[in-house]
Amino acid sequence: MAYNMAGWIGCLTAAAGFTLGAGFTRMLLPPFCRMLEKSGCVRPNYRGERISTGSGAVLILAFLLTVCLLVLFEKWSGFPALADSEDSEPMLVLAFGMGFLGILDDTVGSREASGLKGHVMKWIRHGELTTGLLKAVGGTVLSFLIVMDGVDESFRWSIGNLLSIVVDGCVIALLANWINLLDVRPGRALKGAMGKLILLLFAVPSELTVFLLAIFGTMVAYLPADIRARTMMGDAGSNFLGAMIGYLVVRSFDLPGTVTVLTALLAVHLYTEKHSLTRVIERTGWLNWLDRLGRKDVRMERDDLGLEETLQEQAR
Repeated sequence: MAYNMAGWIGCLTAAAGFTLGAGFTRMLLPPFCRMLEKSGCVRPNYRGERISTGSGAVLILAFLLTVCLLVLFEKWSGFPALADSEDSEPMLVLAFGMGFLGILDDTVGSREASGLKGHVMKWIRHGELTTGLLKAVGGTVLSFLIVMDGVDESFRWSIGNLLSIVVDGCVIALLANWINLLDVRPGRALKGAMGKLILLLFAVPSELTVFLLAIFGTMVAYLPADIRARTMMGDAGSNFLGAMIGYLVVRSFDLPGTVTVLTALLAVHLYTEKHSLTRVIERTGWLNWLDRLGRKDVRMERDDLGLEETLQEQAR
């Protein structure tokens, strides 16, 4: 049975995805944050305030519950939902895998090394495996495994097809890291991810709309707590969101489109290795307005900027 999102059934399913994603997030977030605080999963935010971190795992749980519930509903009722979608399994695996790596870094990760180079040198010089290196390597491997899993029996090995696999895998991995780099100010990563999903809404294949709206629903429900600096998503949330966006990108565009996205990602990653992302945002009027929208602390002191730059280094 072909799954068609064009009709009213598709609209109802997409609406259900958004509603369930938002509902599960709203329900799970408060007790999850209390659990993190009691277990000591707290870190200083950009203002030096110690708040719970890693609560972005709620986004993953809400997404998994939403997809599973829609699949079960279809199996039980026969009403078309997600069971016939070829994207259900890879998206769930990617969400769980990226989320696990992020949670690992949030809970037991050290901030002694920063940047990919720092983690690699820690391994070479001292033989120490950091969670940052594990996250980078594991996330990249998982991204390529997901891309390879999408190769069907009619696939023929050629330079063009091999290039497509490499580009798609890199796009997923780098987008996961890019959202992580944005997550140094309340609401910044979520706003960036939401903007990308809104743009993708006009490009994704129809059968992916329900997944996109389910993810969007989780972010809408999570945003108030994040933008008010009550909790931090951590790598669990940013890795998940970036990887999901990356998957939607590679499923939405052909090779020229994904190459364009990859080029942009490489450019911004290289730039942020040497420059402060916040300084760029502060000097760009519309970006600065959007970044501060909804935040109470509209003034940024010099000391806050220094701490933010440190957090950005740790996020790399």
